[in-house]
Amino acid sequence: MVARTGDPPGWARDVLGSRIPRARPEEIAVAIVTEATILSPASIDRLVQRHLDECATTEDIEFLTANRALWIESLFRLLDEAEEAIERARSELRGPERRVVLDDLDAEADRIDEVISDLVGPAPEPAPRRAAPQPEPVTVGRPQLQLAWSDGRLLAWAGGHGCEPEPHEQILEHLARHGGGAIDWSATDDLELPGGVKAPAVSAPLASTLGWLVPLGSMRQDDSIGASVVWMGVITSAAVAQTTKGQVVPQLHQIKSGARRNDGKSLFHVRWAPASFDAQLLNRLIESTPGSVMVGHTDQDKQKFAPAVLADLVDAIVRTAASQIEFPAPPPDPRSRTDVGEALLARLDGTAFAAPTKVGNDVV
Repeated sequence: MVARTGDPPGWARDVLGSRIPRARPEEIAVAIVTEATILSPASIDRLVQRHLDECATTEDIEFLTANRALWIESLFRLLDEAEEAIERARSELRGPERRVVLDDLDAEADRIDEVISDLVGPAPEPAPRRAAPQPEPVTVGRPQLQLAWSDGRLLAWAGGHGCEPEPHEQILEHLARHGGGAIDWSATDDLELPGGVKAPAVSAPLASTLGWLVPLGSMRQDDSIGASVVWMGVITSAAVAQTTKGQVVPQLHQIKSGARRNDGKSLFHVRWAPASFDAQLLNRLIESTPGSVMVGHTDQDKQKFAPAVLADLVDAIVRTAASQIEFPAPPPDPRSRTDVGEALLARLDGTAFAAPTKVGNDVV
């Protein structure tokens, strides 16, 4: 409270300039606190703002000092308002005045923060942030021997996760190290891997690789070969078991490339197929089909791919065995259904023969 010229005796002014009865000296301390209970938060905020603007009187400072909790509470309200004003300015203002307004608001928020620090001490140091988990380093794999299947042929290539596919010479070295060096491999078209990567490859007739493939199914612990190699070994063993049980049937197929002969004949050959197969084993083969063994085939459906490989292996196994058996000579020019049947029995190794298209299709 302060007395001003013109105030009647016994009257004075409060911190906001309102006339109030003058307090006796012993009541001054109580009066200061009592004024705080009368003033609204908005009135206290105006008083605190005067202090921030360095316009506060001695009485203002005495009031704030005596009501420290209200002073601090008001400062936090003003700080919230300043930060909200900064956000609005950032989102709404454009043009050259935007920087000026933001600088003024930032300075105001800094002044408020300094006074809060003087009254309550600096803000506690934030707890050290836990270091963000570092991404796992990309592991570059070592090139492995890989196998793929494509209608009657076995393809070999070499590659691994994050490394470049290897050239033909190194593929042949991989094959030789794993017992496949005696097979007649020849260079073939590059295989297209995921991501458009081209992998050099070599190939060989499936029938010439059968004896080599079977033991590969037991080489699961060898990290120099890929899953495709083991899978081809496992499915080859399953095909061998199928044929040794006699669960195969011959089927006469027309070779489409010879369908337009001028003499009314077409080329036919025998294909061997599984008569039946263990459904559970087939499902396991389908589920375990690695993508790397399918890269040489257009159809990437595992449900179709695994049975097709199995059928091709069964056909190759039986034709290879049949080629070692001597059969009666077939009719030189089969014309009737009987002739075609005899030609079929004489060529169980899959050797093609010509027969009248209509008669052959009747047998098919």
